Amino acid sequence: MDSFFAHNSAIKFLSFHFFLFSFLVILLYRNIRSQSVRQFVLLCSNAYFLYFTISSLSTLVFFMIITLSSFSLAKIYKVKKLHHSFLIFGVLFLVTFGLLLGLKSVLVHSILADFVGIRLPIKIIGLSYILFRAMSYIVDSDINDDLAIIPYINYLFFFPSLLAGPIARYKEFQNSILLSQKPEQSSQLLSQINRILSGFVKKFVIADNLMIFIDTQQQFSLTSNVSTEILWLSILLTLFVIYMDFSGYCDIAIGLAALMGIHLPENFRSPWLASNVQEFWTRWHISLTEFIRDYVFVPLSRLIYKGCHAKYHWFLITMSYMFCMVLITLWHGLTFGFLIFGILHACALFMIQLGKQYKLKPWPKPMAGVATYLFVSFTIWLGVLPNELIWKVAPQLIKF
Repeated sequence: MDSFFAHNSAIKFLSFHFFLFSFLVILLYRNIRSQSVRQFVLLCSNAYFLYFTISSLSTLVFFMIITLSSFSLAKIYKVKKLHHSFLIFGVLFLVTFGLLLGLKSVLVHSILADFVGIRLPIKIIGLSYILFRAMSYIVDSDINDDLAIIPYINYLFFFPSLLAGPIARYKEFQNSILLSQKPEQSSQLLSQINRILSGFVKKFVIADNLMIFIDTQQQFSLTSNVSTEILWLSILLTLFVIYMDFSGYCDIAIGLAALMGIHLPENFRSPWLASNVQEFWTRWHISLTEFIRDYVFVPLSRLIYKGCHAKYHWFLITMSYMFCMVLITLWHGLTFGFLIFGILHACALFMIQLGKQYKLKPWPKPMAGVATYLFVSFTIWLGVLPNELIWKVAPQLIKF
């Protein structure tokens, strides 16, 4: 049966096939007025895209389990009013992150394959976005009016945002379908088309051509002695190139959805203007940081203010900031580089809170902006390095 799915080279995100498929879906969707027919067309479109994306029967079964179990849990939450239980929410959160980290971990896959005989689909593109949408759907079930299976599937596997986000909330997603606020004026249409083309330029013209300069692993595969100057050029370019790559994907996804009248949240807000690490994470991958804020930091803060003495509030809230930073790090990857990335960003957040506590004078904005860019770019570059290269590269950085 797995051979039935051995065709994922037939359509790739941002390929000609993908854009042709998207154009036909938008054209059909925009001319349908019936809500039920619109949901059905969207369901068929998402299924078609999934068919050319998943690589095995086990992945399909895994997606079905996630869909049916999360939908059932949301129904139970809404009927039984279990959303008030912090314990149940904590268990749900741990299961979601545990599943995500387990599926991303090569070690977990190796143990299951060698000792249990279970082989999981090790590379499920977009898995974290699917799991986070499922968790959001369950937790917000009390404010979601319509818990029907077809709208939920369309939300979970919406094809423009399936592989690279952003992470939408079900209520906003469903409302945009119901209101059908598709751009009608030529200026609105041109604005969204311009955004899609802008994303295309960011991704394929800029990011793809500069990617070689930040791919340290490929640099070392070409030559055993990469110069210090090239390594520092990689560090300086890393944040810029990844921004162009990731925001280019998001611009295309948001633009395609907008042409259908479906609202997706913004994912970037001029991150290079950030004057410290805390501000950077309010401008970078916004849908992820807002997810962690709303579903982790806010509940933890409420628990701290309600259950702990006031003299411990500052310390515990600061620890909550650092804990959230660790979660964001784990989302990105389970490597030694990302461990250092998480520790450094958590320490930076701690120092920022310490500065606010003692009312220290901040750096001038231009200097703080440059320092923030260099810090983030260096830590991201370090995070994406394979474990075996970290110790090889470290001495090279200071060799002139």
